[in-house]
Amino acid sequence: MSKESYIRKMQMLAAQNRKLTIRYNDAIKANVLYNPETNRYFNPVNNRWIIKVRSNSSIADIYNKELTYYTAKIDGIVAPYNIYSIDINYEEIFNLCPSKYKDSKEKLPFYKERIEIFLSMLLRRYWQRMGIQSNSKTEDVLAYFPEWDLRIIWNWGKMYESIVPKKQKVINVLEKLGYIERVYKRNHHNIHQALNTFRPTNKLLSATRKKKTVEFTNNHTMLEKYYEHHYSRILPEFQPMVMQMTDFQFHISKQMYITLVSENYENYKTKQEAKGNSNYSTKEEYIERMLTCNYNRLVEYMNVKNIREYADFFTTDTFSKRFHSIFSTMPTTVRDYIKKNINLEGVDMHQSQPSFLAEFLASTNPNNSFTQAVNNGDIYCKIIERSPLIKKYTKDPDIQRRMAKERAFNIFFGKVWFKNPKTQSVYHSKVFSEFQEMFPDVYNTIKNIKTSPSYRLPVIYTQHLQKLGVEEADKTHARLPQMLQMMEVRLMRGVWRRLLSEGIRFIAVHDEIVVDKKHIDRVRYLFQDEIDNFFNYVRVKLKKH
Repeated sequence: MSKESYIRKMQMLAAQNRKLTIRYNDAIKANVLYNPETNRYFNPVNNRWIIKVRSNSSIADIYNKELTYYTAKIDGIVAPYNIYSIDINYEEIFNLCPSKYKDSKEKLPFYKERIEIFLSMLLRRYWQRMGIQSNSKTEDVLAYFPEWDLRIIWNWGKMYESIVPKKQKVINVLEKLGYIERVYKRNHHNIHQALNTFRPTNKLLSATRKKKTVEFTNNHTMLEKYYEHHYSRILPEFQPMVMQMTDFQFHISKQMYITLVSENYENYKTKQEAKGNSNYSTKEEYIERMLTCNYNRLVEYMNVKNIREYADFFTTDTFSKRFHSIFSTMPTTVRDYIKKNINLEGVDMHQSQPSFLAEFLASTNPNNSFTQAVNNGDIYCKIIERSPLIKKYTKDPDIQRRMAKERAFNIFFGKVWFKNPKTQSVYHSKVFSEFQEMFPDVYNTIKNIKTSPSYRLPVIYTQHLQKLGVEEADKTHARLPQMLQMMEVRLMRGVWRRLLSEGIRFIAVHDEIVVDKKHIDRVRYLFQDEIDNFFNYVRVKLKKH
């Protein structure tokens, strides 16, 4: 609506109703139709009366603003943002878009860059999620896209912020041309609604792309606001940790990454077989997917120019407030290479998850057999002794221990009962049957926690929930792993705080601390001191490297 037609509408309405007046509003620096009886202003766009008049600061204001090209400040405080210039047919896209695109030829470069931002962010989210799910086959991961959290896949609303004008129609065009695929996700808050998420198609993934910096000032401002908001979602106490972790700079060539991932394949294979999964990726499939997802994400991280962009590589989950970073999703061989290349060393706990479970069980039954087994030695060795499958599979002690660790994690994180989808019959998990034979006195406790919603959990569980501000797990079998991870987070937070207070730079990888070798003795002392203060029933030591 033009300014002239707005004024005419105000005068007409004011003449029809003598109670209405025209009042100057400071917020928008203009005259607005006002009703003194209701203390409301008239909005002629939607014909509604509103309490507060606000200036229209939406992205669509770009029509009334002069486009300017962004130039980075010389002092380096403000740096450009990186996106991808993607080789797709933009002329075809604009021909199918609304007439506003065709009528604004001088603004087409700006609209093209907006679409590039949108597609670049979609690719980043895809690589991130595929990288996290690196233990599954590609088609298996894609099948679970609809069930993933909207905070992880670039959601409908956030994508809308990236494209103007006529966002809905532009999205439809990109979908029609086969660059993106729409996925419907069930809405947990309203079962009668579906939420829209997107993923890139093979056509977009195979398109040639190269790095470019954002050219237009308006686009840079939009990204600035987004990353400030995204960074603020990281817990305040983790923000200084993120900043100091970005000081560790590294570089890995594509060929070196392929070599390292090839070496890691045996670890991946062992994990899958320990889980009883025979349908895992071949070595070639595994390498290809790790290159497509993890390596692309590493390249993104290594090329960050604006420090705010690092917020895309660090997050805390809502399940247990666990801290995740670009380092925690790397294959072990890649992380070891980086540590060796920039003279770092790691310090981590010995059998950490069993130790947390032993402490958890001992809080209600100090003399239970599981806690005693953890205190008397390596719990994984006991699992190997009682598992004929592991002994039959290999004689290599390292592989045996990795398999035993996977079986233990199946107990901690898995279900007690499974249902056959064909016969609908319920059967007992094999690993839980072995666990029941080894530790009969604690089996019922764990089974009740995992299967009975009415089971009253120990006070230590509810205390952790309150202190970390976490909601109880939706599924009963997830309550135990949630507890173990919350215990880990509380312990590691204490370690991180002490390291930050002493000015020691470090990389946090769940229950491991990676530091410069010159600080290793001090870090081991602080870490062990926190462990001794945390555990009351379990003797926990750090690994000897």
